[in-house]
Amino acid sequence: MALLPAMASALSGTPGGDGAGSDGVRGGAGGEGGSAVINGDASLTIGAGTVHDGGTGGQGHSLDGYYEAAETAAFGLDGTAPLAGQQGIAAGDSFSITIDGVTETIVIDATDTLRDVADKISGAFASGRISVYATQRGAADFLSIGQTSYLYNIEMSDVTNTPLTSLGLDLELARPFDDGGHGGMGGHGVVRQGADLSTDNAGELYGGEGGEGGFSDYYLAGEGGDGGDGGDAFRNMDGGGTLNNDAGGYIQGGNGGEGGAGSTYDYPAAGGAGGKGGTGVRMSGATLINRGDILGGDGGLGESGGDGGAAGDAVWIDNAATVRQFSGGLYGGWGATASAPAVMAPTAARACASPAAAVWKFSVARWWAAGAATAPRAATAVPASSWPVATC
Repeated sequence: MALLPAMASALSGTPGGDGAGSDGVRGGAGGEGGSAVINGDASLTIGAGTVHDGGTGGQGHSLDGYYEAAETAAFGLDGTAPLAGQQGIAAGDSFSITIDGVTETIVIDATDTLRDVADKISGAFASGRISVYATQRGAADFLSIGQTSYLYNIEMSDVTNTPLTSLGLDLELARPFDDGGHGGMGGHGVVRQGADLSTDNAGELYGGEGGEGGFSDYYLAGEGGDGGDGGDAFRNMDGGGTLNNDAGGYIQGGNGGEGGAGSTYDYPAAGGAGGKGGTGVRMSGATLINRGDILGGDGGLGESGGDGGAAGDAVWIDNAATVRQFSGGLYGGWGATASAPAVMAPTAARACASPAAAVWKFSVARWWAAGAATAPRAATAVPASSWPVATC
């Protein structure tokens, strides 16, 4: 028998790594948080004062215009002298720049300095489309062409001769992706691996928080990423197990992560949806005896029009063997909305996913056999202390 004694050091799952890179459209997703305990012993006792919590999910990669904007620069020029005659450039050479479907041609006149060329580029486009800067020190000067925080794609092409190529300027400045990455799922508190395992809990078990969705600064309706789902606090899906949650035992699913913000520029976009709250106890073909408290995690906040995350279930048992509730309580998590968390009524805890699987659903003050996906059938309000033994 494995024994985790009272006042044992808390064990926490490894946090998921933050998202990186992209698929060209959406930023990389945050990594999943690790489980605090993964155990396959025939019996496991978690003593009072012991705390196990799953790792937090990683944050989705954000498209941040102040850090993701690309630029190109030509160095080693004399900004006080005409550009014609330097780096093989001649008067009358020209190049085009295309931004958001608008193409303008820039002609280098015989007397144009770097700053004159920069002014021509800036004046050809509306404010916020392109960032151009030139120095005029007389030596080691440069011309810089870059994206603004709006992250418009910029395409440049030589028209007359090859001034851009001669200066070594990149011909395309593109944003790496459009939408924020999704947050990673929170890790589980305790995962039992194996059939017919017995667990006695007097400690505190928590699912990990879902990671936040990444935001997007892309001006043309860049969407925020969804928040990650909360992790389960206790999980045994191999069948035949028994969980005895003692008086003083506390089990709570992780909260869903907050959705990332969408673009607020010219074409505002929806933020990401909040993640679903994690389940307190998730088992299969199992027996649950509860004298403590079991709670589902809260749904994550939806950002800027994104849907709020669904509330987590206190208990979800597929094909339950026996469920006994003696004291304490089973509490569904709070659902979230797009504007504020924890304003909707708590959802009922539930076991199994379909009537065919002998489903039982639980809330704080009532129990019922499940007959419909959205509403109880023949619900009977009874005190929690007198809930019957629910045998499937």
